[in-house]
Amino acid sequence: MKPAPKPPEWRQRLIARSVLQQFRESRPADDYRPHDLGQVQFHTASQTIRGVFPGNGWGKTTAAAAEIDAWCRHTCRWQETPAWPIVAVWFCPQYSQFGLLREQLETDIIGRNIPWRKTQDGSYYEYPDGSRWYVASADRKWSFLQGINPDLIMFDEMPSGPLWREMMMRRRGTRKTRFIVAATATDGMNHIADAVYIPWRDHHATLGLSEDAAMDEQRHGNIWCWPSGGIRDNPGADQTDVDWYEQTVWTSEKEKKVRLHGGFEDWTGDAVFAGSAIEAMRAEIDAWEGLNPTMPIEGMIEPQFVAQPRPGDRR
Repeated sequence: MKPAPKPPEWRQRLIARSVLQQFRESRPADDYRPHDLGQVQFHTASQTIRGVFPGNGWGKTTAAAAEIDAWCRHTCRWQETPAWPIVAVWFCPQYSQFGLLREQLETDIIGRNIPWRKTQDGSYYEYPDGSRWYVASADRKWSFLQGINPDLIMFDEMPSGPLWREMMMRRRGTRKTRFIVAATATDGMNHIADAVYIPWRDHHATLGLSEDAAMDEQRHGNIWCWPSGGIRDNPGADQTDVDWYEQTVWTSEKEKKVRLHGGFEDWTGDAVFAGSAIEAMRAEIDAWEGLNPTMPIEGMIEPQFVAQPRPGDRR
């Protein structure tokens, strides 16, 4: 029996390209390359709690999603993970927020062959070996998690105090739960700063290490923290992206610092509006006051309108 004739070279190339495209669509995370300005360090850290507090555009959501996907596939390139089917929980502020992320995450990280299940016991991605990536909304009841002892819990943005404390009590039994909180710290010095950032910072200060040195050394036994970085660190961002972020008018210099460079700032006692931001909006203010002569905006930055501590600070 004669062997089947080989297809022409152009057909071989088309077939190879199609196979490669199908593979990439099923495992897009294989193309993920973490940058060495925090993402590599995040993935390789072995501490129980990993706090990622950079500015906007650093890539914290992508890095966290790549981490969970690698655990659930048992293909983690960075550290040893449990051999059993993984239970991971991703807490988002609202389901609608994750809905906006789903297309991006499925295209860049998860792939199209991992089914999404919606049941009375929660919504989750189900991997071939039975690993589950649950998605929970921080503003709804988490009753479906009662009795679940996860391997990995991820907080996308700052969790509330009650949610944080409840999940800290999930670390028991054979599954030694690990935690990720990834957020740009626009809430100021809140309960997460008290629980994660300050203990990490103070521990290294007693060793005579600055914050920059602490990020290199990471000597805390239970907490790894990265309170720095921003869009300039992300190789996926071009100069137009960087320019857009840096030209944005923020409400204060402290917010600008946090959003562009990460870390924590204390807003307690600061004015609601920054004078520099008000001046940048002078034309709009003049137009508004022309329509509302009895309610001048200028009064809003007088001393009697200094902000009181916000509910999110130091609770």
